Amino acid sequence: MARFSTRADDALLLEWLARRRRGESAASLADRYGTTPQRISTATVRVRAADLAESGEAESVVREGYW
Repeated sequence: MARFSTRADDALLLEWLARRRRGESAASLADRYGTTPQRISTATVRVRAADLAESGEAESVVREGYW
């Protein structure tokens, strides 16, 4: 059975995205939040990919909002 994300999960993911945008590495975030770099990277890259696919904006514009 799949686990549904909670508001707390969403807030954490937004924090990871903001920190990656500011240049913090997935490894550094993993140390800070007690998880793996792969989890950080997978989660944040999925958001970026969805934004690129669904935003309707030019790819270059969307990429400016990420790392």
